[in-house]
Amino acid sequence: YGAFESKSDLAREAYELARTRAREVWRKRASAAEARALEALVAPYLSAQHRDNPGAGCAHAALASDVARSGDPKLRSAFTAGIRDMIEALTQAGAQHRAKARRRRAIAQVSAMVGALVVARAVDDDALSNEILDATRHEICA
Repeated sequence: YGAFESKSDLAREAYELARTRAREVWRKRASAAEARALEALVAPYLSAQHRDNPGAGCAHAALASDVARSGDPKLRSAFTAGIRDMIEALTQAGAQHRAKARRRRAIAQVSAMVGALVVARAVDDDALSNEILDATRHEICA
């Protein structure tokens, strides 16, 4: 990482690239699905394929603990912006009418999605891992 001043700078740049790509993927999925935008965002996120490919998956699920421990305010700020992107996308995809209620629900949904993915990756029981993803997907999209 000689082109960067520090390992944190490299991590921040890598995260920003992943964030930009994810934001575009989510925008396309939501636009293509219109009335079913929420499901179009949640279903691929809470899938076995996403769980089984962490290197190509959500940077939030992969890095949350590391970012929290890093002590790097710039990395935490970038991470926060990425979480806000997810919240905004789910707020727009939400079916509730009041904006404040949609945002609150979106915050809970993002937290549930990232948490479910982390836990589903960590357990050593494939059936339970699938149950975690399925249950969380069902609760969010119901």
